Amino acid sequence: MGARLFKRGLESVSSDYFGTKTPAFGLRLAERAETYAGSTLRKGHVIVVVDGVPVDNLEANYLLVGFKCERGKPVRITFWDGAAYREWDGLLPLRRIGVCFEGL
Repeated sequence: MGARLFKRGLESVSSDYFGTKTPAFGLRLAERAETYAGSTLRKGHVIVVVDGVPVDNLEANYLLVGFKCERGKPVRITFWDGAAYREWDGLLPLRRIGVCFEGL
């Protein structure tokens, strides 16, 4: 099951992992985030890493955000904004981003 959810493994990566190429995997935001992340995460951005772990699918994202991110502790999200990879550090109420996703 782990290999199916985390196709690139659980090793920690940084935004340098992707270089400057458009992401080949990740979760595209279908709308602006409704949490504190909303000030940064907007429709069309692609989340590729949560707390250092690449996310290929919705299930992996839910597991990482729900279990890896402890309440009251900031989470780091690496995303593609259409021009470059960026990182956002912040708190997620109820450990949820609060947005619908669409496929790449």
